[in-house]
Amino acid sequence: VGSSGSDAKGHGGAFRFQERTRQQVLDCIITNNVAYRGPAGMYGWCQRCLMAGNYDQSGSNAIFREGFLSSCVFMDNANASYMGIGQNVRAYGCTFLGIDGKSNVFTANSGSPTLASNCLFLDGNIQFCSLDEYRYHEALVHVPMAMAATHDHVLVLGGGDGLAAREILKYDDVSDVTIVDIDPSMTQLCAKNDAIAKLNAGSLSNPRVRVCNEDAKQFLQESHDGYDIIIDLPDPNSEALNQLYTDSFYRLVGNHLVDDGVFVTQSTSPYYAREAFWCINQTIASEGFNVLPYHLNVPSFGEWGFNVASRSELDDKVAIRVPTS
Repeated sequence: VGSSGSDAKGHGGAFRFQERTRQQVLDCIITNNVAYRGPAGMYGWCQRCLMAGNYDQSGSNAIFREGFLSSCVFMDNANASYMGIGQNVRAYGCTFLGIDGKSNVFTANSGSPTLASNCLFLDGNIQFCSLDEYRYHEALVHVPMAMAATHDHVLVLGGGDGLAAREILKYDDVSDVTIVDIDPSMTQLCAKNDAIAKLNAGSLSNPRVRVCNEDAKQFLQESHDGYDIIIDLPDPNSEALNQLYTDSFYRLVGNHLVDDGVFVTQSTSPYYAREAFWCINQTIASEGFNVLPYHLNVPSFGEWGFNVASRSELDDKVAIRVPTS
């Protein structure tokens, strides 16, 4: 992690193994490495690895020059010309996402992409793990659904993996679900990849679901629709996403809630990011919402928190009436 340099032959010294000795690299995270000259030069067999944020400023075979890749995920690796995979690489069941998660999603020499260890990483951050994502999505969805008087129209901001939609579709009285996710490569991958589509129960192909690939704030500014429940998922870890956690954004959300409508947002960790969690809580309250915080442990994330809000009074005694894990 985080090494840099080059050798006398011009090979990148960042994470280069000895040529053609075919070392095996299993279950590793390779991130934030920089090669200043020549290929970063990985050789050998790499299986079930995450490679994120690696860079070769020379523009040659940046991340992996020669060898065999199996069930790996490449995120945000960059050089001057392309994704950094050499011509002599054989890749099976790998997922490649480009800078900002918006460039090519593709697989080489395999029928469809698969995910390392049933996890999805986006922009170097874990989005979900199939072993425990249910804890996050059940808490995110069923608490506001239990508090809302009606479920006719549901808006999901983010949620391109379809996992929140899977939980929402358990309610027979939901007429429609609108998912607004800025990244079409994300929604396409999660609709078409067999492993993810099985995990999300095919929610992105459900006739009750409409997917809009656009900015969430712009969508709310241009839309005139009202919703019974609004669910906000993106983590505020960039300038673009921070705008979804401002007083002006929560004002927009309020304008799109029906009477007695309920809004919920994931709010980072109340344990690891306590100040950020309570800042979100207080910002929502500043727009006239009644707010209730709650949290649970998701092993992939740690202790994780949410804030549920409404212009009406909220009862913290909730009864979930659909099947859960």
